[in-house]
Amino acid sequence: GTADGQEAPRHQLDIPTLHWAEGQYRLQAQLDTQAPMRLQAELHGQVHTAVPAGNTTPLTLRAHLQLSGALGNGDQPWPLRASVQPATGTTGRNRLQPQLTLEAQLLPWQALPLHSGELRLQDIDLASFWPQAPRTQLYGQWQATATAPDPATATATPPLATTPPTDWRLRGELHNQRPGPWDRQALPDRKSTRLNS
Repeated sequence: GTADGQEAPRHQLDIPTLHWAEGQYRLQAQLDTQAPMRLQAELHGQVHTAVPAGNTTPLTLRAHLQLSGALGNGDQPWPLRASVQPATGTTGRNRLQPQLTLEAQLLPWQALPLHSGELRLQDIDLASFWPQAPRTQLYGQWQATATAPDPATATATPPLATTPPTDWRLRGELHNQRPGPWDRQALPDRKSTRLNS
């Protein structure tokens, strides 16, 4: 609010219908016009998934993403949260139960804008969210943390404590339960991808 107790003016954005891949979304955002210019954005919608062999009912997923931050405070992380889960009453006799949760901290003005993040997913088809992506059935988890230079080798000025991170520490594994040929918009095999660096 302002010094006289009034709410500070805000810019508002509301796009009621956005079509992307197999989803339909609504985007809402608010931006304060006074410092530190706080931003709040929310994207929510429904995604209609293709049905792999062995399933009887198409699935409708509920997707939600929330981002907040302050444009005038570049040192504070911006929390980002996202989730995907089946809409109520749409699972039916499907053996698939797509789930995704993402929690991340962003520093948009840094060279490495992802400060930290954790992703968990189950039965996720990438093509449902990105048109050029292959058809998949992914499950697993990933963790990423931005790390500063090694104190033993760093010669940075200003002091290391204020030196921006220059690398990510990555941990996790992914599995694909829906292999197929590249020319049919799929990943060739179901090999696991593991990383601990």
